[in-house]
Amino acid sequence: MLSLPRETQPGAHRNRLLTLALWLLFYASFTLISPPLLDDADSVHAEVAREMLLRHDWVTLYANGIRYLEKAPLLYWSMALSMKLFGVSAPAARLPLALTVLALALALEAFARRAFDSTRAGLYTSLITLSSFGIFIFTRITIPDAAVCLWITLALFLYWRNTQRSAPSRILCFGFAACCALNVLTKGLIGIVFPIAIVLLHLLAIDGPRNLLANLRALFPFTSTAVLLAIAAPWHILAARANPTQGHPAPITFIQAHPSGLSGLWSGHWSVPLPTDGNVHGWTWFYFVNEHLLRYLNLRVPRDYDTVPLLLFYGLLFVWLMPWSAFVPHALATIPLRRLWRNPAQHVTSTSPPGLLSTLPLWLSSRLPFWLSSRSVAEGSASPSAPAHSPPSHHLPSAVILSTPRLAEGEDNPSLSNAPDPLTPLDQTRLLLGLWAAVPLLFFSLSTRQEYYVLPALPALILLIAGWLKEETDEAATFVAPNPRLRSGQRIALVLFVLGSVASLAAAFFALTSRAPNPSAGLAILLRQNPADYALSFGHFLDLNARAMGAFRAPLVLTSIALFTSTLLCWRLRRDFRPHAANLALAAGAFLFLIAAHQGLSIFSPVLTSRQLAAAVEPQLRPPGSRFPDLIVINGEYEAASTLGFYLHRDDLHLLNGRSSNLWYGSFFPDAPHIFEDDISIQLLWTGDRRVFLWTEPNHVPKLPGAAYLIAESGGKEILSNQPNPF
Repeated sequence: MLSLPRETQPGAHRNRLLTLALWLLFYASFTLISPPLLDDADSVHAEVAREMLLRHDWVTLYANGIRYLEKAPLLYWSMALSMKLFGVSAPAARLPLALTVLALALALEAFARRAFDSTRAGLYTSLITLSSFGIFIFTRITIPDAAVCLWITLALFLYWRNTQRSAPSRILCFGFAACCALNVLTKGLIGIVFPIAIVLLHLLAIDGPRNLLANLRALFPFTSTAVLLAIAAPWHILAARANPTQGHPAPITFIQAHPSGLSGLWSGHWSVPLPTDGNVHGWTWFYFVNEHLLRYLNLRVPRDYDTVPLLLFYGLLFVWLMPWSAFVPHALATIPLRRLWRNPAQHVTSTSPPGLLSTLPLWLSSRLPFWLSSRSVAEGSASPSAPAHSPPSHHLPSAVILSTPRLAEGEDNPSLSNAPDPLTPLDQTRLLLGLWAAVPLLFFSLSTRQEYYVLPALPALILLIAGWLKEETDEAATFVAPNPRLRSGQRIALVLFVLGSVASLAAAFFALTSRAPNPSAGLAILLRQNPADYALSFGHFLDLNARAMGAFRAPLVLTSIALFTSTLLCWRLRRDFRPHAANLALAAGAFLFLIAAHQGLSIFSPVLTSRQLAAAVEPQLRPPGSRFPDLIVINGEYEAASTLGFYLHRDDLHLLNGRSSNLWYGSFFPDAPHIFEDDISIQLLWTGDRRVFLWTEPNHVPKLPGAAYLIAESGGKEILSNQPNPF
């Protein structure tokens, strides 16, 4: 009986409509409007896009009038285009990332529906993607990591489709190269390192090292490389030409710890010299050496970043996937690593290539230190085993097809009579997903890392979880005994219910016992500041304490309801052998929690943004083109109050003792504007004729001559001026 084409399977169109509806509700409506852009990366990146339009320069990025050389351009191009179409605003800045999430959800839905031959798997993938806390919260900030997930997903989807064909498609190979190129323009060299590494490891796993070159040659490597370079190379060439080396910067040197003796050859450290005014390496050195190589080696200058501890890095993986992370261990157990390790060779005929998985187990055990835990045999062998002959040729790489001997119809291959079961197509797919999840995690385990660096691994885990949930519902529909997945799902649901109940009680306790704050007192007064944690993306949330919880009563109540009801329904429905309904209930609770999380972020936003201060200053400002333009000075780094530049449309903010962070390197170029002030120059400005607006924290006010007039205060920050408000 012929199966329906995957594009016309019943429910495929419904999946897309549901994905679009959920995206419109949670990513393209109220979340585009509020909260305002936040200080630091959120508004800095939006300001870079605004200045791109202002300067009509789509090659060199600028922030506050200074070269901003550390980032790839695609995110800023998309935001600048959105601002060109819809005006300069926060929703226009956020729209490209929202569209990225939609594209990611649709791509993963199509991948899951095809890979697991099930529209239900596609449905689960969409629900998990859109309801995952990590994808939601890290698209509240204009950072490109969600786009990295998209390009990796599309690239590996196209590669996977090639493995399902009788011969590789040139179009699919070109599409893979184009996605890698767009990823390079999004995040740099990891855009090509991750997909290529995953594909190479997958080819090694399914066909052994001896056939690797033959398999690569079948994927049109030279023309695909030409496609990649045609897309990615022009901007890199133009950026290098527009930002050459200035003066005579010093090179990197290796300083030996023991100059005399043999040990001096092996001990010591690298020294990265700092630039000086007019003596600075150009874009090529800064972008490729400093931002890629030295950052990976933790030698990047300036050292204005922190790194997440390794255990926390892996632990946050489960936070960003909550509540679906409860299914991660069982989903990982479906990857056929045990079969690869237990079968030392695939017995093939003497005329077949000798490298067909023959040395794979030893190679994998020495090169791929997977941290996957073992599961039961019944659950580890999730997919039905293939018969003891070679799988159909259209599921193998083309090089394998050409080298595998053909047998006459009905003829048995004597050399395969005692062979172990080969990998089925579904096994190969799960192996690809496992490698996809492992490569980014292992890569950043050896490097500096932020908490959102796990995002490129999430799509693979989402697909594995969706596949496991689909097989659980299939098992429930067939009433087959034994039913290990149903039992596992019931145990997971019970654990989720216990944890959800505890978290729900905690949220309800804080909501009911915390006092509502005085309306005249800001949230910042109630917080306990921990500046050491602010290098993390949401480090300011660690300032929360019991006193501040009264400001979050509404989101706490909503969180309590979402956690308790969804986990209770999930457990009850799974106990009644209705896992599909249980999954829908869990998804509903996850979406309800996202609403609570957004409410909490909006309440906390005055601490994270200077938008309110910008609104208070804007009516009093004399523009830069006037005879005596007003001066805006930030006491500290530009990132501390970067929303002032975006919302006031100013690219000339001055910085008091703030020559650091993102603007530091570009400030050494000869054409950098003179915007850096010190304790002496600020005193001269304060007593001059120009009106000065000083952004500062109340407990870090610099020593100022003369009177200082309070203009506005919000979120633990304030604006002072050397002249009173004339209105």
